[in-house]
Amino acid sequence: MVARFRWIDWNREKVAKHGVLPVEAERVVLTATRPYPRKADGERWLVIGRGRGNRFVEVAYLIDPDRMTAFIIHA
Repeated sequence: MVARFRWIDWNREKVAKHGVLPVEAERVVLTATRPYPRKADGERWLVIGRGRGNRFVEVAYLIDPDRMTAFIIHA
């Protein structure tokens, strides 16, 4: 279970390119319902959920070695 998120300029800018705010991407991950989150490929996890304005948002993330922190790589 994800307890916190790790943000750096790179992933903030990456989600912003798609009009997604970090808090919105975090909410999608934290409120995931079946069948999500699901393992995508390798180390990557995937969630699809509702974002601002009830739109669908896809979020891909990695779990840091501490197993509690998510590093969002796509939204």
